[in-house]
Amino acid sequence: MMMFQKRSDRWVSVVMLLIVLASVPAFAEKEHRSVVCAKFSCCAGLIIDSRGCLYSANPQTGNIYCIPPGIEPVLLGRVEGKPTVLAVDRLRILFVATESGVVYQVERTGEIKKAFHVHGTPVGLAVDRDGGLIIAIQNGTILRVRRSGLLSMQ
Repeated sequence: MMMFQKRSDRWVSVVMLLIVLASVPAFAEKEHRSVVCAKFSCCAGLIIDSRGCLYSANPQTGNIYCIPPGIEPVLLGRVEGKPTVLAVDRLRILFVATESGVVYQVERTGEIKKAFHVHGTPVGLAVDRDGGLIIAIQNGTILRVRRSGLLSMQ
C-alpha cells in the first residue's frame, strides 16, 4: 500500500507540473514567443521581478542591467568583482553576489551597497519571504541571513 501511495503522489506531482506549464503562455503556444533582447552578451544570471523586469550581470565588467518589458537593457550600475548570481525581493531590490563572496544590494535608483560577505563563491542566491537571503556557496554550504543581518539594513 505504501509503495502505491508514493507512486500516486509522484503522478499527482507530475500532472500538477504539466498543468502549470501548460498554463504559462510561453509553453502553451509557440507562436507567442518573442525576442526580449537580441544583442545582450556575457550574461551571469537572469531573473525576473514582479513587474516583468529582467535583471542580469556581465561577469567581465561587473555591470548590472535591468531589461524592462519592451525596452532595451538599462545599466543600473557596476559592482566590484565578477558577478555570479542574482536575486530580487518583493520590493524589487536586487542582490548580486560576486566570485569573491561579496553580496551587493542594488536599489532601483542604482545605489549600490555591500549587503553581506561570505567565505567562498556564491553559486545560488534567493530571497526568503521575510526579505532575508539564502546563499548557496560553492563548497556545498547553504546560509540563511536574516534581513536584519544584512549590512545594508544596519
